Amino acid sequence: MPSKSYLNFLNLIKDVDELIDAYEVLSSATPPRRNLGCISRGGILMLCASWEFFMEELLLESIELLNAEGISISRLPGSVKKRISLKISDDKNDIKAFDLAESGWRSLWKVYAKLDTELLNTPNQEKLDILYNRYLGISSISQSWTTYSADEINLFIRTRGKIAHKGRSVKGIKITTLRSYFDMIKNTAVDVDSFLSLEIKNIYCLKAIPWSRTYFGERSLSVL
Repeated sequence: MPSKSYLNFLNLIKDVDELIDAYEVLSSATPPRRNLGCISRGGILMLCASWEFFMEELLLESIELLNAEGISISRLPGSVKKRISLKISDDKNDIKAFDLAESGWRSLWKVYAKLDTELLNTPNQEKLDILYNRYLGISSISQSWTTYSADEINLFIRTRGKIAHKGRSVKGIKITTLRSYFDMIKNTAVDVDSFLSLEIKNIYCLKAIPWSRTYFGERSLSVL
């Protein structure tokens, strides 16, 4: 089975799929409904929210899994150790140093990661690469975006931003735009989920991948 975050993501994007279906019904009615751009714009906002939630939850799920595996602090990548140390320093609380004793660093790892995900408002390539490097030691999570390019993902994020700030004044957002973004984000989520499962196993020297890399539906990936 894929990650829990991916399965939750599939549930979230059902609303977007239903919006697309609703557009088809309304636009083909007799007489056809007009001014349906709100559906396309709203769908893009919901799709981006689902993408952001997926990337945040997948990071936290990965940390929880690694903590459950009982990995030692010596196996943490340098970028992760550096981030935890920096956050402790920023806390300006001497007691935090004692929290690192024994397995205390595990809870700090998760706490700091959660705090940083809550600050993520623009889930583009740059910010996601930084987040995953800081907390999992993966230098470029966007390298997993093999079906679609980082430029395409970034354009989607910018489009969401324009809609969020300018609403109906944003022109050219058609149902075909929403459909193409829907397919792109669905497929990219598969790319990320599959890539991260193998990457975590390799970086942290796990005996097995943390979740299955088999995906069903429009796309299917074989498990090695």
